[in-house]
Amino acid sequence: MSQAILERRLRPIYDALDNLNTKKALQEADKVLKKHPDTAAARVLKAFCFIRNEKLSEAIEILDSIDVPGAKHDANTILALVSCYKEAVIPERITRLYERVCEVEPNEANYTQLFMSHVRTREFKKQQLIGMKLFKEFEHTPYYYWGVMAVIMQAIENEQLGKKMLYPLAEKMFDTQIKKTGYTKGSGAELELEILILEGLEKYENVIELLKKPLDNRTPVIFINQKRADCYVKLEKFEDLRILSEKMLEEFSDDWIMWKHRIEATIGLIKQGNDHKKNLLGTSRLEIIKKFNDFENKTIDLSVLGKPEDLIFDFIQKFYTRPTCFNDVQIYFPILSSSSKSSLIKSLDGWIKEISENDEEEGKETKVWAIIVYERIRRVFGEWEKLSKLEQRQLLQQFIAQIIQPSISELAQGALSNLASSGLWDSWRKEDNIEQFYEMILLLEYVAQHNESDPVCKLELIRAYAHMGNTVRVTALTKSLDIKSVQNDTLGYLSFPIFEVAGRFNLAIIVNTQLSVIYDQAEKEITESNIAAYKNGKFEQVPRLYALSERMSKSSQAVGCDVLNRYLSSLFVLDDLDGIITTCYGDEEPINWSEYVDNRDLNVIPTTENENYQTILDDMKSRTFKEYIDVIRLRHSICRAVSSVGRITRSDVPKEQSRKQLIDEIDAFSKHLEQCQKDYQSFDVASRLPQSPAPLFFAQWIHSACFKSIQRFFEASKKIVEQLDAGNQIENIESLLGSEKDLEIELNVLIDSIPSPDRKPSSTYFWLREPICASSRILQTLAITKIQLRIISRLFGSEKKVEQVPTKSKKNVQIPVKTNPNIEFINKLLEQIKKSANLLSEKLGKLIGAAGEEDLLPNKVAEDLGTTRLVLETVRPTVDSRIRRSYVMALEDQQTTIQSRF
Repeated sequence: MSQAILERRLRPIYDALDNLNTKKALQEADKVLKKHPDTAAARVLKAFCFIRNEKLSEAIEILDSIDVPGAKHDANTILALVSCYKEAVIPERITRLYERVCEVEPNEANYTQLFMSHVRTREFKKQQLIGMKLFKEFEHTPYYYWGVMAVIMQAIENEQLGKKMLYPLAEKMFDTQIKKTGYTKGSGAELELEILILEGLEKYENVIELLKKPLDNRTPVIFINQKRADCYVKLEKFEDLRILSEKMLEEFSDDWIMWKHRIEATIGLIKQGNDHKKNLLGTSRLEIIKKFNDFENKTIDLSVLGKPEDLIFDFIQKFYTRPTCFNDVQIYFPILSSSSKSSLIKSLDGWIKEISENDEEEGKETKVWAIIVYERIRRVFGEWEKLSKLEQRQLLQQFIAQIIQPSISELAQGALSNLASSGLWDSWRKEDNIEQFYEMILLLEYVAQHNESDPVCKLELIRAYAHMGNTVRVTALTKSLDIKSVQNDTLGYLSFPIFEVAGRFNLAIIVNTQLSVIYDQAEKEITESNIAAYKNGKFEQVPRLYALSERMSKSSQAVGCDVLNRYLSSLFVLDDLDGIITTCYGDEEPINWSEYVDNRDLNVIPTTENENYQTILDDMKSRTFKEYIDVIRLRHSICRAVSSVGRITRSDVPKEQSRKQLIDEIDAFSKHLEQCQKDYQSFDVASRLPQSPAPLFFAQWIHSACFKSIQRFFEASKKIVEQLDAGNQIENIESLLGSEKDLEIELNVLIDSIPSPDRKPSSTYFWLREPICASSRILQTLAITKIQLRIISRLFGSEKKVEQVPTKSKKNVQIPVKTNPNIEFINKLLEQIKKSANLLSEKLGKLIGAAGEEDLLPNKVAEDLGTTRLVLETVRPTVDSRIRRSYVMALEDQQTTIQSRF
C-alpha cells in the first residue's frame, strides 16, 4: 500500500483525535479495519482511542500484538505507537520500540529517536553509548557532544564518582573533539558544554579565561558576564567582580542580578580588609547594612551610610505610590532597633499628616498609597496592638470607606482589603472572635465581586472557606483564579483535603484526578523541552530540566493525589472485589516516604506581621508537612493491608509471598497508626494562620473509634489465614471477628458521637462543619469494614444459595445447598453495617434540617461600623445562602453515597 493511500485512509481518524472526539475516531478506525484488517497504523490508533477512554488493558493487548521483535513498521505506525506510549505515560516502551526498530532498520533517524527515548527514561549510560554510536556511524559532531553531555549527567547523578572519574572523562572527550573540529561558528553548544565540565571540576579560573576570549557564537553577553561574575564569587575575586558589575550596570541598569553582585563585591572587599568607606559609596546602602548586621567584625564603621531608619524613610518618600514600596522596605525591618522603629514611626506620623493636608492631583492616589504604606508599617511594628478596641474598629471603618470608593483603583482596593482582613483575621486567630472572622469573609466577598484582577482576596477566601468547610465556594473561587499547570503543585494544598473531609467523595476524586493529570502533563512537557535542548545544543538547560522533573516527580502533592484516589475509588466507586484489591495494592515498588519534598507555596497570601512571624510560619510549615505525609501514609497503609488480605485468594501471587505480605502490610498499618496516635494529641486543633493549609482534622480521626473494628478485622484475617493454611476448620469465627451485637454497639457509638442539633459543640457558629467531617470519616470506616468482610468471606470460598435439581416429574426443584456457617455469619455482619449506614443516613437528614437554623451563622455583624456596615449587609444574603447550601450538599452527597454503596 502506498504512503499516500494510507495517509488518506487514516486522515479521518487523525481529524477526530485532533478535535478530541474519541468516539468518532474509534468509529473511523473500525471502518478502516473492517475493509483493511491488516492496517497496523489503524489498529494502533484504535489503541490510542482506548487509552484516551482509560481502557488501558484493551489498548495494551493491541499494542503487544503489533510491537513485537523483528516487525517492520511504516512511519505512521511507529509515530502512532510512540503517541500511545506517551499518552499512557510508559516511556520505557518507547525505548523498547526503537531498539526493535533499530534492529530492523539501523539508520540515522531511528538511532536518533532511540537516543531521545533514553532521554525520556533518564538512562544516561545508554545515552552515552548511543551518542557515541551515532557519531561513529554517521560522523556528525553534535552526536559526539550528546555523548559528552550524558557523561556530565552521570557525574551530576553520582557526585563522588563524578569528581574522581566522570568529569575528567568528559573533559578528555571534549578536548579531543574540540581540537579536531573547533568551535562551531554561530553556535554556543560547545561553550555551554565546556563551562558545565569546568564548573563540575571547579576550574573557575579556566571558565573566566574561556569567557574572556572573543567568541563567535550566539551566546548572549548577559549570560557570559553572569557566568564570569559567578566564578569571581567562587574565587573571592571581589575587585574583579566590582569592575565587571559596574561595567554591566552602566549598560543594563535594571539588571538585578548584577546589582546583587555589585553589593556582594562591596561586602567581600570590606571583609578582605579593603578601604570600606571607599567601597561603601555608590551602592545600595540599606542592603550593605543588612548584610553586615550579623557580621562578626564589629569594628567596621557603617555610619557613613547613614541611619537605616532615615534611609527607609527617604525611600518611602520617593516611592510610596508604587504598590511594591512596602515589600521593598520590609526586608530591612529586622536591622532596626526598637529606638530606630520608634524614630521611623515618628517621621512617618509627620509625613502622613503633611500628605493628608495637601491637595491631591486629580486622577492620582497619593493619599491612598501613603495610608497603605503607613498602616502596613504600623501593623508590622506592633502599633495596631496598642490601639483600643474602639480605635481598631474605627480604623477598619476608615479602610472600608476607602475600599468602596467608586474611583479607587483595583490595586489600591486589593491592598486595603488585605490590610483590613489582616486585622479581622487576627481577632479570630488570637481572640476567637468568630463575628469578626465572618465580617472578613463578607468584606473579601465584596472585593472579589468588584475587583477581578486581585487574586489575594480570593486566596484568602479559599483559606477561610476551607476552614469552615464551604466546598461550593472553594470550587468556584479556585476556578476563577485560573491556576496554571505547575502552579497546581505549589497551590494545590489550598483545597486538596476539603472534599474528602466534607464527604464529597466523587468531587474529591475528580479534583485529585485533575491534579494528577498536571504531573503527567508536566513530565511530558519537561521531557520534550529536554529533547529540544539536546537537538539545539542548549546543554546549559539539560541539568536544570532534569532537576525540575525530579522535583515534580517527588512532590508530596503528587503522591497524595494518587493515594487518595486509590483509597476513595476502592471505597466508594468500585464494586468488583478483584478491581478493589488491585486498586488498593497500587504499584509494586514500596514508597520511600522520606524522599518526598514540600513544594507548597505558603507565602502566596502576603503577611504584614513582625519579623518573629517567620519563625511561626516555619514551624507551621514543618508540622503541617509532617501531618500531610502521615495522613497519606495512613491511607496508603490501609489500602495495602486490605489488598494483602485479598491477594491471599489470588492464584497469580505465590503462596509464600502473599502470606509474608499479609503480615508485613497489616503490621505496617498498625505500627503507623500507633505512632500517629502518639505524635498527635486528641485535643490538637488546626492552625489558624492565614498562610496555613486547609485543616485535615487528623488528630480527631485517629483518636476516634473509627479504627477499632478495622484493626480487629485485620488481625482476624491473619489468624483465619493461619488456621486455613494449617488445614484447621474455623468453627467459632465470632471469637475472631466479634459478635453482631459488638459490631452494632461499636458503630452506634461512632454515629452517636456526631454532634446533632440538640447536642451542638461549644462553638455554635458554623458548627455543622464538625458533624460533616465526623460522618465522612465514619462513612469511610463503614466502607472499609464492608470490603474487609467481603474479602474474608472469599477466604472461605464462593457461596451458592440454591441449586436447581431435576425430579422424576421432569420439573426442576430448588433445593437449598448447605452454606458455610462462617459465610453466613459474615453476611450478618455485613447486614449490620448496612443497618448502621442507614442509621447514619437518618442522622444526616436531621443535620440537613439544621442547616436552615438561624444560629448556624453569626447574626451580629458590623453593628459598630456605622454606615459602612451596609456594604457588608449587601453581600450577606448571598454569602449566607452559599454556606448553608454547601453544608446541605455535603450532607446530601453522603446520603447518596449510603444509598448507592450500602
